[in-house]
Amino acid sequence: MILHELAEICIFKTRGIPINKNTFIKYPNIAYEIHLKAMEIELDYASSRNNKNWIKKRLIDIESYLNDPNMPRELIKNCIKILKKFRGAK
Repeated sequence: MILHELAEICIFKTRGIPINKNTFIKYPNIAYEIHLKAMEIELDYASSRNNKNWIKKRLIDIESYLNDPNMPRELIKNCIKILKKFRGAK
């Protein structure tokens, strides 16, 4: 989980977006996009460690994003891509 948070922070910083209490309110679509990128980084790491339980847990989380009314519709394809990439690893 720490890897995920660090990845998000690094991606926000790389894009020049400040990290503060308003970041997710001011940049909701970007926050979701970055969250998915961090999720993929986290799952790549879990896969390299053959941590199938963690992968399974996080894929359930991603599946729930498909029905999240706040998830930007254009990012659903990213969710599906991550699910396809890691479903064989669980």
